[in-house]
Amino acid sequence: MNLFSSSIVGLHSTNQSKHPEKVIKLLKNVQKYEPQSEDEFYKIVESIYYISEEYTHNKRIQMWICHCISNLALNEAYAERIVNTGGWKLICTILNQFKNDATCSWKACSALWNLSRPESVHSNLNVNPLPTIFDLLELHIGNMQVIYTCFGALGNLVIAIPEYFF
Repeated sequence: MNLFSSSIVGLHSTNQSKHPEKVIKLLKNVQKYEPQSEDEFYKIVESIYYISEEYTHNKRIQMWICHCISNLALNEAYAERIVNTGGWKLICTILNQFKNDATCSWKACSALWNLSRPESVHSNLNVNPLPTIFDLLELHIGNMQVIYTCFGALGNLVIAIPEYFF
């Protein structure tokens, strides 16, 4: 494990978790980091979940969590592991909580889009985000980043869980 990954994992046991700006700085690094092993991946995801619980009401941190999960989920094996460890539910919760914020909505829908891509996760998408996504299309009608990611997520979801649509 390198210095960066040990820093993010170290959030559990240090006072860094009490300094939002330090947490955001670490999350900015996570969103562009490729884990070097499966063990490191799980420790990073566990730390992301921990940060999310510590900062439930911090919109900026929750947005960065969505961004990190979205980028990790570009790797389909990672997407499957994230869904199977509660990441889908976490992103749906963040999306619903911060749906009035365009940036948070954009990043959360991007995460849903990437997480719903692998066919292997379709049966584990156990929280229905459609009502919130439809709200976003109305709330952020002029924001193309939000609109594009909403339709990207909807495109995957109609294949993954058609029963949510019909």
